[in-house]
Amino acid sequence: MSTTTAPPTTTSTTAPTTTPATTPTRSPAPSRPDDEARLAGLVRLAALVACVPTAVVNLFVGEWQCPAFAAGFTPSDTALAESMCWTATGEDAGRTLHHVPDASLDPRFARNPWVDGRRASVRFYASVPLRSGNGRLVGTLCVFDETPGHLAPQQRAALLDLALSIGALVEHREYAAQWERLGEEADAERVLVPRG
Repeated sequence: MSTTTAPPTTTSTTAPTTTPATTPTRSPAPSRPDDEARLAGLVRLAALVACVPTAVVNLFVGEWQCPAFAAGFTPSDTALAESMCWTATGEDAGRTLHHVPDASLDPRFARNPWVDGRRASVRFYASVPLRSGNGRLVGTLCVFDETPGHLAPQQRAALLDLALSIGALVEHREYAAQWERLGEEADAERVLVPRG
């Protein structure tokens, strides 16, 4: 296993572990409250579509998987070496959906800490890669449960549609952050000339 550096420092907000919630834990870019509400709603909808209690949007930041929004549990940053989503997307970057009925029986995941009880006991797992407009992998939409499960074709199609919407919102947040930084830099460099 490779060594990793500490995760990037950001402000995070988590809900009590006893309260299922949709919780923004890491915001890669500032955005308007309505964008946050849309993302939170889409994550809750993903859990409903998959008929599972838990869903999360994970973003890949450096050597870390950072949850942006989660429904049904309190998430935490995960080193990519321990990330189920990174393992799934890294093995076959061309796939559009990864579906694992029982992760404890899958050799890719059986010894993963999210499966073997060290961090959780995930059994059913499915994820859809989130990509930027130029095709760059930025994260995943992930749904999972502690009991084995299966996705019907209609559920798979709905998750793919949700991932497209989530990916567009995530990219919008990144562009908003870039414009905000450019504006701040322009303000800092502006020289006010006193009137004579």
